[in-house]
Amino acid sequence: MKDTKLIIIDSSVVFKWYVQEDTVSTSKSRELFADFRKGKIEVVIPDIIFYELSNILAYKKTLSDKEIQEILKSFCLLPINIHIPTPEFISKTLEFARKYQVTVYDASYAVLAKEKKGIFITADKIFVNQVKESFVKLL
Repeated sequence: MKDTKLIIIDSSVVFKWYVQEDTVSTSKSRELFADFRKGKIEVVIPDIIFYELSNILAYKKTLSDKEIQEILKSFCLLPINIHIPTPEFISKTLEFARKYQVTVYDASYAVLAKEKKGIFITADKIFVNQVKESFVKLL
């Protein structure tokens, strides 16, 4: 995937890939998913996303247990590059979290984008406004 754009996405974006909501951000998220499926973009995610997505789904009362399991299985089968943190990466994530007063969990996505020279895309407007970095974009 030489000519593809590298993006890092968080669970707020992935959730919108699977759950029907009539919003602009859901539409944008699904466009990203279509581009990913067509090979137009490469997606890299930190391993924490599996726990975060599971947590979001666990509290979504409109989804049955079976639907949640199907979503998680489908996501796990996608050919997405998964970043496993090293001690050095965790250290950079901690520094970023302290600098911008954000959670280490959220910081991991931004640090991954910075290190990979990609763009972090999130539906978290508060995070984007707080960090104000060029490689962090609102969905």
